[in-house]
Amino acid sequence: MQNTAREDLFDSILKIAALESSLAESDYPAEEIAKTDVPKSYDKNIRLLYKKLRFSRFRRAAFRSSVRAVSILFLLLGMSFSFLLLDAQVRAACRNAAVTFYEKYVEILVHPRPSDLSLTVSVGYLPIGYHLADTISQDGLISLTYQDESGGRILIQYNRLHLVQQADAEHYTVEDIQVHSCDGKFFLSQDPGFSNMLLWYSENGTYTILADLEKAELLKIAENIQ
Repeated sequence: MQNTAREDLFDSILKIAALESSLAESDYPAEEIAKTDVPKSYDKNIRLLYKKLRFSRFRRAAFRSSVRAVSILFLLLGMSFSFLLLDAQVRAACRNAAVTFYEKYVEILVHPRPSDLSLTVSVGYLPIGYHLADTISQDGLISLTYQDESGGRILIQYNRLHLVQQADAEHYTVEDIQVHSCDGKFFLSQDPGFSNMLLWYSENGTYTILADLEKAELLKIAENIQ
């Protein structure tokens, strides 16, 4: 469009120059030549084309300025985010957000067989004062929540599938353990906002215990689960 506008402008100017040159070389008196008016259509076209060129230049300049401003903004945001990632809590929050997004939109859910849905979990030992507060059983997952009067909570989960459990390494130290000769992991919390966790795998599935209890107490609960 810009090239077309320039060609039209040059064409109009060339026509005016050719007209003036023809009049200058003719035998007309100078007074008559001075009285000769350029057709208004030429003048109108030149003004219109000049406005188009100015608008085109303004648009290109505005676009370049916008691109430059957006680039600077993204650069500043990237630098700010890099500084924020120096904080352990920010890194943990970003990781949790990524895991949540993966579990919600990316993870492929495997539905167990109907025979798996009738499984039950029997807890043979609990610390004194804890009582069953909530039970969830669906899609091969059994979740039992126990509470005491002080607000303490024990979460016991069993999943018929063999899952890979992820934990924030910045807030846990991990130790290998065994429950009923089955390999597992003990996650010792390094942050008051995170509970200790015991995880082990058996031929029947995956077991998880999450609570603010010592390792020995968690192991005792695990060894009495059937």
